[in-house]
Amino acid sequence: TCGACVSFAAIAVLETQYKLKGQTLDLSEKDLFFCKGQRDCTIGWYLYDVSITLKNHEISEEKYCPYFENPFTCSESCHPYSLYNIEDFYYINNFNEMKTWLHKNGTLLTRMNVYRDLFQYNGGIYEKNSDVFIGGHAVAVIGYNDDEGYWICKNSWGRRWGENGFFRIKYGESGIMPYAYGYKVS
Repeated sequence: TCGACVSFAAIAVLETQYKLKGQTLDLSEKDLFFCKGQRDCTIGWYLYDVSITLKNHEISEEKYCPYFENPFTCSESCHPYSLYNIEDFYYINNFNEMKTWLHKNGTLLTRMNVYRDLFQYNGGIYEKNSDVFIGGHAVAVIGYNDDEGYWICKNSWGRRWGENGFFRIKYGESGIMPYAYGYKVS
């Protein structure tokens, strides 16, 4: 019910970058969205702006700043512990460069349009069957399949949705991947 999808997608990309460096983390979406981003549930967030925030501010681990503790507000516990950020981010607006990034560097942060039927998705390669536009949505892209023409994405709607919280979406469907952001960590 809260427009924090950008925080969940960006944290998924950040955690993956640290995992590729050998460090397994569970970072706080709450700290990023409500504390460092100073957001509230009524407004979304642009991919560029969340990337700037991750570069300029360090994010706490989830155990110090749990998302559902004192929901939808910043908590004092979020501030002083185990802080992580990105060294830099890269804007990519070319499909081949996106695929190269995924292959060489890991996940990407992107956006898509959500139509009503996406809520009922439970597997397969998604192609929209509804014209009822709900809004914009941020996801983490973790891979692709050129043979069948789709992106593989992690969503923020929980493991009961889609393919254990992930989904496959046809290239170009619902405005997916017209551009993306890749992160680098030190």
